[in-house]
Amino acid sequence: MLSDRRKRQVVLGLLGTVLLVTVLGANGVVGAERTVLDADYVTDGLEDEGLYDSLADDMAANFQPEAAPIAVSADGSGPPLEDMTESVVTPAYVQGEVDRNVASLFGYLHGDRDELTLAFDLTPVKRGFGEEFEAWVLEADAATFDPRMGDLLESEAAFEDTRASFKETQLDRIQSRTEEDLSRPALETLYDENRDRIRRELVSRLEEDVAGSGGPDGFQAALVDYGSVGIDALVADGADYEQFREAEAAAREDLAAATGEAVQQALDAEVPDTMDFTADMDEAAVQRFETARTAVTTLDLLALALPVAALLVAGLIGYVSGRRSNALWRVGGVLAVVGLLSAAGATLLSSVIPGMLGGESGQTPPQAEAALGLVTDALGTVALQSALLLVLGLVLVGAGVAVRRDLLPLADEPIRPEADEASDEAA
Repeated sequence: MLSDRRKRQVVLGLLGTVLLVTVLGANGVVGAERTVLDADYVTDGLEDEGLYDSLADDMAANFQPEAAPIAVSADGSGPPLEDMTESVVTPAYVQGEVDRNVASLFGYLHGDRDELTLAFDLTPVKRGFGEEFEAWVLEADAATFDPRMGDLLESEAAFEDTRASFKETQLDRIQSRTEEDLSRPALETLYDENRDRIRRELVSRLEEDVAGSGGPDGFQAALVDYGSVGIDALVADGADYEQFREAEAAAREDLAAATGEAVQQALDAEVPDTMDFTADMDEAAVQRFETARTAVTTLDLLALALPVAALLVAGLIGYVSGRRSNALWRVGGVLAVVGLLSAAGATLLSSVIPGMLGGESGQTPPQAEAALGLVTDALGTVALQSALLLVLGLVLVGAGVAVRRDLLPLADEPIRPEADEASDEAA
């Protein structure tokens, strides 16, 4: 049969192994909980890796409309859609959506949410395009919409010259339609008598052109109203330049608002309010998420249970060891070994993984590089935790030596009064 000393050695060996396993597991699990399983850590890491900038560029390239939903420019060139897209699909917008989805995902994985929903809210994007179109209409040169409107606005002298040129054109038309050669005063009299008719003809022609350009009724009405301001400036008797400027500014504001609204309506008809990534998941994908959830919730429990178990095992080691110095040596030795092994392993993995994945800059997609950065940082956290364990273990071993040699004001007394000193020292 085994002697008491031999039994104690076997028990201490088993307890030491259990302590090593629990501390090793607790170090890894707690490291994961603090890093890759923490939503704030992940989102902060993605920001540090610059992922939101690249995601914004990709999304802008994919979201950009093929052409302006509303045609407003006279030459058909339209507004600068690429610049507008960059102004709407910003890194800040992408970061907000990604952060919200990461929080939703981690809430599901940790068991705080019953359902998993991953989606981008596209409403701000569509609203942003409307605002960009509205701002463009307000800031664009009037000649963009009507070259002659640009001439009228250029200056008061240009305003008068443009009116005079229009009048001369109308007088020539009147003369060309009359068989007899009319005097200048007669032509001007006929022109004054036909101003209303000329205005109606011009407005009617404008309405036909606008109707052919497409767009909602409100937008078409605003475009006709804007063009009518220029027609009035040309045809009206005694039109004033400053009054024309005020009328043009007011009509342009109405046109800008109608354009922004029309753009949003066009996008609403083509683009959903939400880009849902989980709505059409197949059964296999759902099962993978459920498996991941089970794994994460298990790790959550282990992150609480393993440290507590390690403390209990350390207490048992102290109880079975007998003397304080022996307990400090044994527990400290296990912590030092775990710390050394974990630190070495984490350091080795952080240097090996980038090479295995081809993680040199420019050789992997930005998403993969960001994920690689998160993993590398997580391994760095584990390495730091491990270094602290190593230091703590060495401190405990040193404390055991100091207690045994009476270098500390702590007597090396048996933890259990019935402990056999001779057997304990032999152990």
